[in-house]
Amino acid sequence: RMKPLGMKGQSKKIKDILTDHKVSGADKKQALVLVNKEEIIWLYPTHTISESVKCNSHTREYICIETK
Repeated sequence: RMKPLGMKGQSKKIKDILTDHKVSGADKKQALVLVNKEEIIWLYPTHTISESVKCNSHTREYICIETK
């Protein structure tokens, strides 16, 4: 499960996020998940990020992830 940005703390199953973004069955099997400890913070191919890692006025550092 993941807490997508904008969901106000509510979690959603990865399968449902991929379905909502109309990701094909073959692409679902190739999905990449970035995890911080035990929390899912980023999902590819939808580029969904977690509410807990969004940038705000207190953000001092960030990482840039590039996919091809």
